[in-house]
Formats: sequence, C-alpha cells, structure tokens
Amino acid sequence: MVQGAVTGKGSNAHYAEEMFHRRLVILTKHVNSDENLELVVLLALQAAVAKLDHPPKLLYQMFNAVYDCEVVGENSCYTWRDHAQEGVEGKGTAVMSVKAFFDWLESAERESDPEGTSEKRQLRPGDLESCTPEECRSPTFIRTLTTATVQGAVTGKGSNFHYAEEMFHRRLVILRKYVNSDEKLELEVLLALEMAVAKLDHPPKLLYQMFNAVYDCEVVGDNSCYTWRDHAQEGVEGKGTAIMSVKGFFDWLESAERESDPEGTSEGRQS
Repeated sequence: MVQGAVTGKGSNAHYAEEMFHRRLVILTKHVNSDENLELVVLLALQAAVAKLDHPPKLLYQMFNAVYDCEVVGENSCYTWRDHAQEGVEGKGTAVMSVKAFFDWLESAERESDPEGTSEKRQLRPGDLESCTPEECRSPTFIRTLTTATVQGAVTGKGSNFHYAEEMFHRRLVILRKYVNSDEKLELEVLLALEMAVAKLDHPPKLLYQMFNAVYDCEVVGDNSCYTWRDHAQEGVEGKGTAIMSVKGFFDWLESAERESDPEGTSEGRQS
C-alpha cells in the first residue's frame, strides 16, 4: 500500500496522498478494529518509511491518514510509541517524526467532554485559523473536516441513530468555504461522507440525506457527484451499497438535467 502511493526516496520522495487514502478503505475492512492488527499496520508503516530513507513528514502524514480513516485507534498508537520494538534501531527517528501527531492526540484527550469520550479528530476554530492555505486545500484536511462535520451531527449507529439535520446544514457553510468549487476537493467530501456513513453501519437514508445537503448547500456540484458514482473507488466493497442508498438523489439529478431550460442550464432542485 505504501509502495503504491510513494515514488522516490528520502527528500526526493513523492507521496500520492489521495491514492493512499482511497486504498485505506480496504485496509480498514480487514483490520476491523483488531488492536493487534492495528499495531501491525503501524509497524509496517514504520518499516516501509525507513526503507524509503525517512522522507520528511511522510510517516507523520501516514499516521494522520490511518487514524483519520479509522484504520487504527488511540490504544494501538500509544502501544506502538511506548512499547513496540523498544531498542530497535530507527525507532527513535520514527517516534520523533510523528511527535506532532501524538501532541495532537494527547491534547484532544485533555480537551475531551466530561463523560470522557474524546471527540475523534474534531476540528476546533483554532485549528481552522492556524492552518496554512496549502494545508486547508489538501485532501486530508477536507476529509478530516467533512468527517468532523458528520460526527458533530450524528449520534448512534445503524438503525439506532439520530441525525441533527439542521446542525449539519449550518456546518456546511464552513466546509463550502474551504472546498471553494474545487472538483477534486468536492470528490473528497463525497468519499469522506461515504466512509463516515459506512463506519456508522449505514443508517437508513443517512447518506442520501447528506448528499442532498451538500448539493443543496453548494458544497459539491453535478460533475463531482457523477465522478463519485461512476469512477471513484471502483470495485471497493461497500461502494455498491453506498450507490444504492443514494439512487434517489441521482434519479433526481438526471431528471433535472432532462428538464433543463432550452439554453441547457439545469434548474436547482425543487423540494
């Protein structure tokens, strides 16, 4: 997985971040919250990055990715840092390269809610203000922001869930600002929604409602929606379930195009 997303070595390495994220969908399925397997993932990342002569920030970016995509959890991260391969040459370099990741992880725990359940990768106003323009336009940032938006609006899983629709709509104003009509980032929003809803055991109609919302609030447009349906993550298990759950949305979208005005400009969706 690392080899498929990285070319070159050391300071001349190139990291295909979007490709790495998309492949994590498969890894998440097979790891399936098994902490022993999560630790194996982290050790494999450490070894792979070491063989690439420790490209700057690569291990940090990949730790962020596997955590954000819920391939690994907090416990396995701390086990890797504090116990796994103690005394092994190169472990100190690896730990130092992901120091910022653990700084964030520990800070998030200190700021967790009174019940002691930490908000997973919840972006706060200070995080948005402190990121650079380049960081705020990255696929990782957009996926993280989208996931946080879902987590802030949904409680429970499967058929026992509650969707705070109004709250979700309000938060899309922020998401729209950072996506800014960039079709690549719009696709990241849709992929993040797909993954987030899958992690919630596909609550009935939730993905459909969220696709409606991000389209109505102009976070995403027609082209990125069709790209998601027709090309993104082809062959990935669960994609068929996701597509079926939003069939009504695409039926409307195609109908609206057929009924567009003579100039060919489609009308916005009517309730």
